[in-house]
Amino acid sequence: MEQREAAAPGGEAGARPPPAETCRAGCGVGCRPRAAPAPRPPPEHRPGAGRNRQRRPRDPRPTPPGPGAAEELRGEQERGPCCGRLRGWGSFCTGIKRVFPRIGSPAPFFEGDVREGGGFSSTALCWALPDRGVPGGGVTSRRHRPATSGHRAPPSAAWDGAGGDEEGGTGRRGEETARRQRQVRGRRVRMAGHDPAPSCCDCFVALPPHTAAPAVVFGKNADRPRHEVQEIAYIPSAVHRPGDKVQCTYIEIEQAERTHAVVLSRPAWLWGAEMGANEHGVCVGNEGVWTREPVGEGEALLGMDLVRLGLERGGSAREALEVITALLEQHGQGGSCKEEPIPFVYHNTFLLADRHEAWVLETAGRYWAAQRIQEGSRNISNQLSIGTDITAEHPGLRQRAQSQGWWSGVGQFSFAEVFSLAQQPPRMEAAKSRYRAGKELLQQHAGRITAETFMAILRDKDSGICVDSEGFRTAGSMVSVLPQDPALPCVHFFTATPDPSRSVFKPFVFVPGLKPAPQVSSPTFSDDPAKKVPRFQSTVDRRHELYRRHQAALELMEKDQERGQELLQTLRDLEKQGLEAVNALLAGNVAPKPEELAELFFDCVDAEMKFYK
Repeated sequence: MEQREAAAPGGEAGARPPPAETCRAGCGVGCRPRAAPAPRPPPEHRPGAGRNRQRRPRDPRPTPPGPGAAEELRGEQERGPCCGRLRGWGSFCTGIKRVFPRIGSPAPFFEGDVREGGGFSSTALCWALPDRGVPGGGVTSRRHRPATSGHRAPPSAAWDGAGGDEEGGTGRRGEETARRQRQVRGRRVRMAGHDPAPSCCDCFVALPPHTAAPAVVFGKNADRPRHEVQEIAYIPSAVHRPGDKVQCTYIEIEQAERTHAVVLSRPAWLWGAEMGANEHGVCVGNEGVWTREPVGEGEALLGMDLVRLGLERGGSAREALEVITALLEQHGQGGSCKEEPIPFVYHNTFLLADRHEAWVLETAGRYWAAQRIQEGSRNISNQLSIGTDITAEHPGLRQRAQSQGWWSGVGQFSFAEVFSLAQQPPRMEAAKSRYRAGKELLQQHAGRITAETFMAILRDKDSGICVDSEGFRTAGSMVSVLPQDPALPCVHFFTATPDPSRSVFKPFVFVPGLKPAPQVSSPTFSDDPAKKVPRFQSTVDRRHELYRRHQAALELMEKDQERGQELLQTLRDLEKQGLEAVNALLAGNVAPKPEELAELFFDCVDAEMKFYK
């Protein structure tokens, strides 16, 4: 990542323990040996091996990593009765170095080149992993109806009775495939019809008593143009000289005396960010909205610039809000939010959180209103949602509304009612159902919300929260856990790849000496079309290495459903082990060395890359 900018569960009483072996954690005391993983069944006995399916020639490559690999890593993390801690946070950190490189090499799981131009089949992302449960019952919208097979088939997967590769085929599997392809295409067309223009983002926060632990949980999906690349950028803290300037995406403004270290998930072409966190445990995400205040095509600060500026200059959620509102009033917001010649402009809402509270900030031009959240849960979704419960506002907000004839000046003042458009554009009408679905999911899991809960919510396609349409998709996702105990670190999870339902959330912790992860950093260009006027007159390939390999895997999943499912299951198991290690860290059960945490994000990215090689 460039600096660019307790004992184990016991057996029956009186039972004699098995012979001891040397602890894998290196404590020098005997530990009980773990059971060997069960052998994998032969292909003809695996689920999905129908009688009408012609057997394919045996693949000469070694068997790809599967449940056995996940079991081996799981064994590395079992709690040993001797040492009373996880067997090696040497464990997860060194475990992914030791276990996964071995099983992923020398034969890659997927081979093939990425399609030129950064594109891939629009039908690819209509397929998702089967819904997986989370502690507390899992997260699934009420509208979800799983397929009878337990998962959606890849639209172009060939499962015909004759063993051919063409759509349709013969035999029962060919007929079933054709039927599912028609269903998937129908869903895709209907989804595209509901999304005639770029539409959405969703952001969530939960505080005690809605969280399972004394912590604040933050999550966001960044829904962007389909082929836009989102990178993860770490920018260290810095001290600046008086009079220094900072170049944002379009305009230059005064630099602050000191900026905090930040980690950002951002579209690779711009300066700001869709979402991110800073070293003080502050998280910020933004959403696009359209209000009665006109949007201007003149270049000013983007909402994404304000996300980064708030993180770099705010030591708490409230301070970040004050930074954003001051800069908004001074410089305004404007400029195209897409890397295309035709301008796409919107105003912004923000969700800000720290270890103790959260704020919703909604804007209309230079005007704004804010609501403080101290308990429970809240979500925002491309619409104004602050009613009469306004904690802070622009000093001229009500006068502006009255002068424009939007408010009589009598009675209660509802920001959402006064500043929302009378005729909502289709993209904002669609946001209403996502907002309701998100609110419903938060209420459904109130009292037991964890990072896993938010990850599952962000993966929910039936509610529209995980976006997959012709023009837009979820380009990156983030979940953060902000413990209220200041002695515990905040942990931030990023995907760095599109579609969270088929991506891995990888943990990041702010510590000194962070190891860069260039695999998720996009290339830079001396003649960047985003930095020249007129802008966006040409295109460049901004894909980082993890994006390229993930993209190739998505395409190849369509060709081999079984191997693709095995890969995704193994990667999801890797994610699960990371969550278990982080949960142990936040529970105080382990105390990893700072250098282990410094390499954590890099190691997780590197482990994922090895499966795509």
